[in-house]
Amino acid sequence: MRAIVLAWALAALPARAAPAGAEAHRLVKKLASFGQRYAGAPRRKEAVALLARLMRERKLSVERQEFTAADPRSGKSWDMVNLVGKFRPDAPCRFLIGSHFDTRHAAEEDPDPALRSRPIPGANDGTSGTAVVLALAGRLASLLPPTVGADVVLFDGEEMGYPGVGGYCKGSEHYARGLSPGLNGKAKFGIILDMVGSPETDFRIEAASARLHPALADTGWEIGAAKSPAFSRKPQGAIGDDHVPLSQAGIPAILIIGWGYPQWHTTRDSVDRVSRQRLGLVQDTLEDFLKTRLGDFLGDCH
Repeated sequence: MRAIVLAWALAALPARAAPAGAEAHRLVKKLASFGQRYAGAPRRKEAVALLARLMRERKLSVERQEFTAADPRSGKSWDMVNLVGKFRPDAPCRFLIGSHFDTRHAAEEDPDPALRSRPIPGANDGTSGTAVVLALAGRLASLLPPTVGADVVLFDGEEMGYPGVGGYCKGSEHYARGLSPGLNGKAKFGIILDMVGSPETDFRIEAASARLHPALADTGWEIGAAKSPAFSRKPQGAIGDDHVPLSQAGIPAILIIGWGYPQWHTTRDSVDRVSRQRLGLVQDTLEDFLKTRLGDFLGDCH
């Protein structure tokens, strides 16, 4: 399978017209201009509609997975929605790529105590991963062989929880509950992006990713490290993110996340902190993986 994928990709892939990361950076600015996307945000419905439109523009068939989730502190229930985009929905040979699109409702890490109850802008945390996923989705037709499809998922509710309390990853948990054992056409593996836009961070192999799909993590970092030392082999502990519910439901998944972001969960997580070059590094790494190594992880499903 790998040889077929590689030969097809090298023959079919056109050159990218814009600089790496340009489209993703444009999307970060566009999405951020709508404001925050936490549950109850003033323009949240408009922002979700924009995300769905951007997915359809990239030739994805879009399903809204609506559900409710409760704030683990207040107990208040909120309406939430995952956006599931299908590229070649009838192809049984598939993988998943996704990110959470919701932004944090409280800047509890802000250095100014007076700002800690305010929502964060979420340009990196909640928007950068979404932007790269959307930019990549627009190139799937030229990156994938004709027999391979993809599930492009934007998860809600990743930011619902609190440190020491839990309650995170509501969207991926809901998505995972809908995956039946042995489901025909279920993705063979998943890649989740989170906080991938800051040049102040590096990408370390997160411990849960290394445990849940070691071969995929190793391959991704091999490709990324050849491009930039930002893909680091420094050890990193496990983190609860959207890759964990997927893996527990039978889609072994890894997480690419920027570590050590100084503006994490603060009001300073703004568009000016997001680098086009860093977005381009992540997208290029994923494109190279799809062009050259995808077949290693699809087995005989084609």
